[in-house]
Amino acid sequence: MVHLEDDEEKRVASAFPEIRLMVGGHNHNALGPIWLDKTLLVKTGVSGHNVGRVDLDFQNKKLLRMEARLIPVKNIPPNRDVIKILEPFIGRVKLKMTEVIGEATDDLTYSRTVESPLADTVADAFREKGKTQIALHNIGGIRANLRKGKIMWGNAFEVLPFQNTLVTLKLTGAQLKKTLERGLVPTVGILALSGLQVRFDRMKPSGQQVVSALLLDGTALDDSKLYSVTTNDFIVAGGDGFTEIGKGTDIMDGGIFLRDVLVDYIKAHRTISPKLDGRIVVN
Repeated sequence: MVHLEDDEEKRVASAFPEIRLMVGGHNHNALGPIWLDKTLLVKTGVSGHNVGRVDLDFQNKKLLRMEARLIPVKNIPPNRDVIKILEPFIGRVKLKMTEVIGEATDDLTYSRTVESPLADTVADAFREKGKTQIALHNIGGIRANLRKGKIMWGNAFEVLPFQNTLVTLKLTGAQLKKTLERGLVPTVGILALSGLQVRFDRMKPSGQQVVSALLLDGTALDDSKLYSVTTNDFIVAGGDGFTEIGKGTDIMDGGIFLRDVLVDYIKAHRTISPKLDGRIVVN
């Protein structure tokens, strides 16, 4: 089982031809299935729209044949007994999801390639909660835009739907630069960032693409100095290939869900406006 971008799945299949079957799911796209040389890749999509079936025939522990297919889930009536059990919980969830927590003066969108107002807002919320100099968040963890108008609790859930938690730690300037540069990988995406103003140059060699990184007071990151950072447990564990963050010190996970941090931030500020301040510049 893998949780990778499409291109990364192909690289794994090419590098490890002994892997004959890969079950994927990161991009939520259903596949037919497809063959990557001798590796069969299957994906059922998202939200229970399909069930996947894979048949493997063995003889004397040797794989002779593989066959896979998608089975669409259609015309299956809800189980009344299950619905009866779920009804009180569904009502409570709907009530929570429609709780108004603030207002957006315009659409707040996010981007994987440039600075974006929603990514800035999320990172600002994390830095404020963590009380650190810097905040970083993987852009792949943001899954929806915030639209103009009233912001409901459910909207914050859609933005940050995963059960990831807030983590504080300390990183050197060198570790921060290496982490920031990882976000230039197209399949990863630019990190949501707070507390720094960073300029990238994609034309520079690997390891030199962060050409400027300034704190809010205008001082440049010192490669050997330690800085306090707020991030999340996913990338501390090496998610999306951010392996450098896990090498930090004084790592503290308080078990606070990221969406709760965003909700508290919106409640505290009440009105959220989309704006860019030039904290990320990519050349």
